Amino acid sequence: MRKYIKIVLGLASLMAMLIVGASIGFYIGISLEKPAPPKYNYSLWNNIQSNNGKSIDFQTLGSHEWNKVCFLGPYNTNSEKLLGFNWNISEYTDVLSSDGYNVIIFTNDKEVIDFVVQTRSHGDFQKMSGKCLPRNNSKLFLSDKSRSFMQDES
Repeated sequence: MRKYIKIVLGLASLMAMLIVGASIGFYIGISLEKPAPPKYNYSLWNNIQSNNGKSIDFQTLGSHEWNKVCFLGPYNTNSEKLLGFNWNISEYTDVLSSDGYNVIIFTNDKEVIDFVVQTRSHGDFQKMSGKCLPRNNSKLFLSDKSRSFMQDES
């Protein structure tokens, strides 16, 4: 009988520790500061639609804090090399591990002002992956050949 009580008490203690540990882990997981969701998604899509899907002028988007827009396409997570400063896109999103998304980054050359996770079906920027454009030259046109937005080829 004593052996049975010890086993029951041991199992109850183990269960209590697991529940407390899981609760602490859950609390820590939800309380870690996560980046704010991007702000320009609707502006970007509305801008594309307002030009019949043929062009987009990034200069009209967002605040006046950014002076350069950079593009990362699927499987291109080398944001630090592209931007020229320490900012790792993988710390904020993992969408570039699939074919379905691009990330558009707005920067002032020292820090990221904001970024957009863009579904490729609502504006594909894959041909711009690994490139940055100055704000005053950030208008892109839809290529009929590739169906991706790119700089004017003329």
